[in-house]
Amino acid sequence: TNVVTSTKSTVKPEVAIGAGYNFNKNVAMDLTYSHVFAGQANPNANSLSGASKVSSINTLLVGLSYSFS
Repeated sequence: TNVVTSTKSTVKPEVAIGAGYNFNKNVAMDLTYSHVFAGQANPNANSLSGASKVSSINTLLVGLSYSFS
């Protein structure tokens, strides 16, 4: 078993699109889709030198809010 003892940080590009809708003055809903471009994961990578253990990520966020005022 190989143990990686150091860390490597990189910045990955992300694109997101979202929309919101107010049902009335108190209730609103938000919807956002985002994609992080990180490439394909390499599960057999045993070092951090050029190997990627993180794949691209898609997220869908849904929010519902209520205002008491």
